[in-house]
Formats: sequence, structure tokens, C-alpha cells
Amino acid sequence: MGWNKIRRSTVIALLFASTVTVAAAPVVQPLPTRHVPDGTIDIGKDAVSHPSVHAYLEEYRSPAGLRGLQNSLNDGLPYWRHIETVFHEYGLPKQLVYVALIESGFDPHAVSRSGAVGIWQFMDHSVEDWMIINSEIDERRDFYRSTIGAAEKLRHNYLVFNDWLLAIAAYNAGVGHIRRALEETGSSTYWDLLGTDTLPDQTRSYVPRFIAVSYLAGRAGRYGLIHSRNQSPEWRRVAVPPRTGFSYLSERSGIPPSVLMEWNPQFHPSAVRSGTETTTYINVSGAYFERFDWLSD
Repeated sequence: MGWNKIRRSTVIALLFASTVTVAAAPVVQPLPTRHVPDGTIDIGKDAVSHPSVHAYLEEYRSPAGLRGLQNSLNDGLPYWRHIETVFHEYGLPKQLVYVALIESGFDPHAVSRSGAVGIWQFMDHSVEDWMIINSEIDERRDFYRSTIGAAEKLRHNYLVFNDWLLAIAAYNAGVGHIRRALEETGSSTYWDLLGTDTLPDQTRSYVPRFIAVSYLAGRAGRYGLIHSRNQSPEWRRVAVPPRTGFSYLSERSGIPPSVLMEWNPQFHPSAVRSGTETTTYINVSGAYFERFDWLSD
């Protein structure tokens, strides 16, 4: 999980020197504010004390659990500002950032046993109409593009169920599965479904894990966690002409190819070497955006 440790110090040194404003996500109509009046998911004391959640709270509060949670928060730091910016544009609660922690530990290289890829763990058949997946690029690994996809999916789920815990469960199990489970059991909430045998095992633990992580990370200082959201860098997208490899981009910008690859894991090796057949976009961190002004000349 996380970045290649050998290159980590070089990447981080460049990554966090950032002052450039991030490009805005698509503007959409916000969700009804009456459901999220303070921009958060109201979990409530009953949910936190539920046995399924309590078990994960105990696991995460153990020394090993807190170390693992801290590592995931650290790995998520490069993406935090972008995720919160996109979710704000979509009218989504900021807590939903922890879905990525549950899905992948914020690892853009993560691949599940079922073939889901990236920090938001998309299957190829679920994004084929709006995310590029070909011999050159797999945008599921692109934190910038895939975060917009996750916002679309989470927003859609909420509009279907009008309930955040069901929307989160549907992110894991699928809208169709959760809808059928509600209809078959006559249930109306996630907690009702948890008392039936209609949820997959992974989904039964998915929402309790989300609640536990959200609760602990929201009280980071109390549990000795460091959650430095304000240190998350800003990002810009830079248009790159066809057949422009990373070696040339590195030569012109002064940024090592290894760093460009860490910022842009969506490119396959052939595209890294020789560029793509059509104009594409790369992610550039912070003050380094100006080093690519030559591309717009």
C-alpha cells in the first residue's frame, strides 16, 4: 500500500511545495440540504455503540490498528484536498473521503481480487462509458479523474436511497443488490438489513468499518492520530500533446520522471516512454505547474 518507499522522500519533497489553485470540479446541483444540514453524516451515538461498529472501534484503537490507520491517513494526504474540493462541488459530506480509506488505503495501485482498481476501486465494466481504459491509460488509477467518478457514484446512490448508510453500502454491493434486499425484507435502513441474511459478508462489515474510521479520524488528537488536512497539496491538470514521453517532460520541467509517474500512475509503461496517440492530461502538484507553461506556448 502507498508509494514506493525508495522514492518517497524525493516525491514528498516536491509534492508539498504547493501554492497553485486546484482546477474546479464540474459544478452540479447540490443534494438537498435538509438531509445534510451541516455537511456531515449524522452517525449518532446508537450507531457508534452498535456491536458491529464497536468491534471495529476496538480493532482500530489497538496499537497495531492505530498504526495502520495513521499509515493510511498519511498515504491519503496527497489526495485529501482534491477529494474534499470535488465532494464540496457535488454537495457531498466530507466524511465520504473515508470510503477511499476503506476501499484501498488511498493506494492508486491497489487491485482487488475481483479486479477493482485504484483508490476508489472501480471495475472496468462500471466505468467504460466515462473513464479511459485502454492500452495506454487506465484512469481508474488516476486519483483526479477517479475521484470525480466516485462523487458521481456516491451522489447517485444517495439520490436513490435518500440515506447515506445505504448509499455507502451500495457503493460496495451495488445499487441493485441493496434495492432488492430492501424490497425482499421490507427493511428501510441499513441497520434493518444488517439483521437479515441479504447482505454480502463484505458489505456487512463495510459500513461499520466506515463508521469506526470516520469516528476515530474525526477525533484524531484524542487517539494520538495526526490528520494534517491543511498540508495536502493542490493540483492542476496540464494538457500534454500526443507522443510526448515522460523523459521529455522531465527534461523540460526539471521534475524527475519517477515523480511524474507517482503523480500519474494511470499511464502504462508504453505511454510513459513514448506518450499517447492523442492529447492527454497529467496531474501536476502545486508550484510546479508553472514549469509546464511551455506546453501552452
